[in-house]
Amino acid sequence: NKDAIRRRKAGAIFIQEHKLKGKALKETTEYFKGEGWDLKCGPCDESTKKPNAGVGVLTDEGSKIKTIKAEILTDDFRKWVEAGRAGKFELDLGWEQNLQVIVIYGKSGGSKRAIRMTEAFIDAARQEVAAGHYLATMLVGDLNANPEKLKSVKEMINNDQWTDVGKHASWWGGRDEEPTCQPRPKATPTRIDAILANKGALAWIKGFKVIEAEGIPTHKVLQIKLR
Repeated sequence: NKDAIRRRKAGAIFIQEHKLKGKALKETTEYFKGEGWDLKCGPCDESTKKPNAGVGVLTDEGSKIKTIKAEILTDDFRKWVEAGRAGKFELDLGWEQNLQVIVIYGKSGGSKRAIRMTEAFIDAARQEVAAGHYLATMLVGDLNANPEKLKSVKEMINNDQWTDVGKHASWWGGRDEEPTCQPRPKATPTRIDAILANKGALAWIKGFKVIEAEGIPTHKVLQIKLR
């Protein structure tokens, strides 16, 4: 997918399931550097037979955006960062305040255990956000579950005043609850990829689309435009 990613016209691209470690991570970082992109990745999960999980961000070095790996404040969130299930970044957009982005890669499979694990990742992210100073913040990622069915997401929306951007895509001219994933041609499309925004970040959004990108199978691209 490297070629498809490097050709995207974006200031920043958040990725999940990079599965990179050691030499492969170094080579991939150097590849993107040569193409004008700054790649910052967290670790992948090396506890399985083949590496899996891992999240990160690519920033176009020709843009005005600078990406910072943010300080981890809570032990619970750090545990999931080290397991390749979460990441925390700040985007310096040249404004008075940075945009904080939490990246989540949910547990796949759809079992009750998988859902519980994904809930744990998101709950840890909520605690991490609450532990720091208030920033405009987005939580993005492949949750491997419909966000509307996750208790942790419902609590973020109902108690913490976050917004499920894809659920309300029509606010920006899109289609509400548009599916984002189809693993096989005959499979039922699902909406398991999401962007959640707190009140501060919501005010910065001026556009949202779900895009079918050539060279990126299974998942569609969730595109946000900021004011």
